[in-house]
Amino acid sequence: MDNLLSKLTRLHVEERSFTPDGQTSPIKFNVAVLTIQINGQPRTIELKISKDKSLVLELADTIDRTL
Repeated sequence: MDNLLSKLTRLHVEERSFTPDGQTSPIKFNVAVLTIQINGQPRTIELKISKDKSLVLELADTIDRTL
């Protein structure tokens, strides 16, 4: 079986937010969104990550696009 990296077709970071019941201020958080192909079918995995990790992924994506 191939490893997950060979199945990865896209990785990006999104900032999400939600407002809990009874609150007026939204809670913001970052999600790493991985799009993979398993048995020819696209699937999405979303992982909540810290702001520091999201900055590292965004930097890596910028470097990868410039190379």
